Parts: sequence; C-alpha cells; structure tokens
Amino acid sequence: MSRPIIAHLARFADSADTFSSPVAAGGRHYIDAVERAGGQPILVPPTRDSRQVVDLLSRVDGVLIAGGGDVNPARYGEKPHPTVYNVDDLNDDFEIEMVKACVFVDRPLLAICRGHQVLNVALGGTLVQHIENHEQHRGVIRAASVDSNSRVAHAMGSTDSNGLCWHHQAVLTPGEALRVVARASDGVIEAVEHTTATWIVGVQWHPEQTASNDATQQNLFNELVRRASRR
Repeated sequence: MSRPIIAHLARFADSADTFSSPVAAGGRHYIDAVERAGGQPILVPPTRDSRQVVDLLSRVDGVLIAGGGDVNPARYGEKPHPTVYNVDDLNDDFEIEMVKACVFVDRPLLAICRGHQVLNVALGGTLVQHIENHEQHRGVIRAASVDSNSRVAHAMGSTDSNGLCWHHQAVLTPGEALRVVARASDGVIEAVEHTTATWIVGVQWHPEQTASNDATQQNLFNELVRRASRR
C-alpha cells in the first residue's frame, strides 16, 4: 500500500552552506513526524499562482502548514506592532490560498503555530499581535484544556495538551466556520478546527518538537495521515 502524500509547505531560507541563493526549506521534525505516521512528506515551495495551488491539491492527500514568522497584519486590517517580525508576503499569499483551497476541496490539513494563525486569518479571523508576558509562551511546555468533543482531542487521545510553545501572537477572533477547541489557563486560544470540513485543524503549540517521545503529540500527525489515506 502506498504512503499518503503530505504536502509540507516550504519557505525560502536566506542561505544554506551548499547553495548561493535562497533555498526552499522545511523543518526536519515535521518531516520525521509525518514519516513516523506512515505518510510521505514532500516539500512544496511557495507560489502566487493560484492555479498551481489547485493543481497541487489534486496530487496530494493532505497538507501541513508549519511554524514561522508573523502574518502581515494588513491581512486582517491592522498596522503592525513593533514586535512583528519576518513578514513574508509570498508565504502569506501561498499559505492563505492553500487554506482556502483545502476548505473548498475538503483536503485534510494540520496547521501548526504560524500555520494555525494563517488558517485563522485566511478565513477572516484576527490575531493578537503581541501577547503580554509573551515570555511565558516561548520555549516552554504549556498545558491546555482540549474540548473532549473535538477532532483534536479525538486525534490526540487526550483532553490535556502539554505542548511546546514558541510564539508571541495568538488567535483573537476566530475565522469563519472555525471553532475554538482548546485554551490555555490564561485564555489564549490553543487550537481551532473547521466545523464543516472533514479534518482541518490548527494548533498553536509545536507537536513536532516532542512527537518522537510523546505519543499524544505524534497522534496529531498520525491522524493527519490516517485522514489523508481515505482520499
């Protein structure tokens, strides 16, 4: 049986030892987690051509949008806070278009950290541009309470998420058809899911970072691949 193909949306990195120009890069932890789940990850560089996005979705079984820099606040009608960093309009264009296409064709999607925020903005939501006491959200394991009647809890096999967080922004107003299914003790929205798509999920934490030794986090990738295998 062939492995479901999971498109890991890549970004252009400024440099690499063996290249003289920016390279399309993806994170090793994401790739490893998809492979452990039985999927075949492929790196897909960004494009502004919406026709290529639609064509890509006809060739893959699921999509993974990873962490990264901030979404341009202009995408949700705001001016940037001084702490906004690494804005890349090409990535924003590509990933927002991909979210909309995944919803339209009902393709399984797991969106992580920045990806979680992109999912929200793509569907008309807004973000907290800078969380007060954001140091409590950077490089730490944080607990979140997950709705027991949610796709996230079903996938993880738990209503408690102790995931590694590394962010200074968060979902503020959920986008169209997105349901909040997890919050941290300080009220920060930690997970959302689409109410009509079969399996479109966003999590604010980084499950890939601890998935190799935490089955609860690995289970999110397992579920993405399981859903993708049904296509």
